[in-house]
Amino acid sequence: PLQLDSPLPRFYFEDIARFQCEAILRHMSRLDATLESRRASARQALDSYHRMTAERTPARPDPVSPYRWGQPTFWQLLVPVNDLKASRDQLFRAGIETGGTNLRDLAAASGVALPNARRLTEHHLFVPLHGHLQERDYRKIFNILGAAKQI
Repeated sequence: PLQLDSPLPRFYFEDIARFQCEAILRHMSRLDATLESRRASARQALDSYHRMTAERTPARPDPVSPYRWGQPTFWQLLVPVNDLKASRDQLFRAGIETGGTNLRDLAAASGVALPNARRLTEHHLFVPLHGHLQERDYRKIFNILGAAKQI
């Protein structure tokens, strides 16, 4: 079984504070518009990704095929790449900062191999989704990755 080296920090178990509740209430009226904006950004990014990868052999996996059941809310698009570090380096040279997951592979730290956790940390790039980014911005990202043979 998986064992933690130390107990979880106390702040993991803190209650929500009053000021957090007040902030949530202030922004609730914009929630529907915010969610739709995020979905629109995801559609733009996905359209760009699909155009870039449509003619590739072998075909690349669809980043959101698990979400066909509904309309998830995105704030980042998880894109499968051949090598996370190489992909980030190529994009950074073009002035585009992206990243991978910030989640640690806790199983690996305990000597347990979980292939999906390893794939997530080594072969998936998180592309930000923001309202100010246009389809041409996403095309640029995916064109750079395609030219570098990362997608």
